[in-house]
Amino acid sequence: MRIYLSFLQSGDTQHPIPAYKFWQAYLKPGLEESGYQWLEHPTVDWASGLMLDTDDHHAVQTWRDRTWGPTIAAIRTAHQEQPINLFLSYCYPHMVEEAAIRDIQAMGIPCVNYFCDNIRNFRTIPASFGIFDLNWVPEKNALPLYHKQGFASIHLPMPMWVDPKFRTLSKEECYGPTFIGTRDAQREMLFAEALKYGAKLELRGRGWGPPPPHTPSMTPTPPPPRAPWPTVLKRQLAMVQQEQSVSPLLRKVANRFRKPLPDRLFEAHVRPAPNHDEFIEICQKSRIFLGVTRYPSLRYPFHQPNTYARLREIEAPMLGACYLTEWAAELEDLFKIGEEIETYHDAREMVAKITRLEADPALRTRLRRAGQKRALSEHSIGRSMEKIIQRFRD
Repeated sequence: MRIYLSFLQSGDTQHPIPAYKFWQAYLKPGLEESGYQWLEHPTVDWASGLMLDTDDHHAVQTWRDRTWGPTIAAIRTAHQEQPINLFLSYCYPHMVEEAAIRDIQAMGIPCVNYFCDNIRNFRTIPASFGIFDLNWVPEKNALPLYHKQGFASIHLPMPMWVDPKFRTLSKEECYGPTFIGTRDAQREMLFAEALKYGAKLELRGRGWGPPPPHTPSMTPTPPPPRAPWPTVLKRQLAMVQQEQSVSPLLRKVANRFRKPLPDRLFEAHVRPAPNHDEFIEICQKSRIFLGVTRYPSLRYPFHQPNTYARLREIEAPMLGACYLTEWAAELEDLFKIGEEIETYHDAREMVAKITRLEADPALRTRLRRAGQKRALSEHSIGRSMEKIIQRFRD
């Protein structure tokens, strides 16, 4: 089977966008391992679409013309040489060129768009997603939004691949309960509360410790200029209109008066941020590897955050971690809770689960083994592709 990709590739260009290139590091080898052949345009920079000012309609359309035109021509040529069976994209709404998708469909090639962070970004699924034959949706709570719009969708986990050399179960446990991830307001609130309840844990990632010392060779980035009041007012009104509620605006104002928690609360628990190989080792060799599924959002009260499963919820079990993560709706579909992974609903329950797991090495081993087996067999990229292909056969 041949799959044509437009999945945020950027070639040798590196954009100032966090971690967008990891999709290629996972998707392409995951397809190859499952026996699929992928194709792509050698020079089209899909990731550059994330850099656009979406209010600049001329710039957006210029980008679409520059991107989709060569892509359609390349697909047509490749399809004539040997049939392409699927077009798989990762497009934000403004990146979609409906006429181009129709051209691909007219060649007899089904078109599937993957998009994550639906519930963070949308209250209503954008109309441009309706052009696709199928939408790959990782968040369970986003499915009703697609159904309401009448858009075809399939609920599948985020595409994750782990190199076979890392699919091992470590017999060593060199680290205590560990969380690796960037500090944000929701995570610091959660872990501050867990520490208050007596949690013994390690925190690694950007923001948990003091920033690196300034060196004379570094030029500080000046703060952006303040927008004029008419622009600010226009943005606030647009937010109220988009959210169909004044609550997010009120929460935004309240957040201005909420101070970050002091570093001293965490300093005894902060460890150096890991590189990629260190991340894998710590994930595999921590007695308990912690996940957090909540996220900052103006749509929800600060002390009642929403949750959804991310890539880590697949990655950690694939690596053989003893995984304890915050509950999210998707997790009960992905794993047997208590047998393959463990979950918590709040800081108090997190600490109780940590205590229980710390005291039961046999349980930790069972979770590692069963969670890895389920993730590698049921939540691989190849398995997701099988389900997508079956949808088109039914």
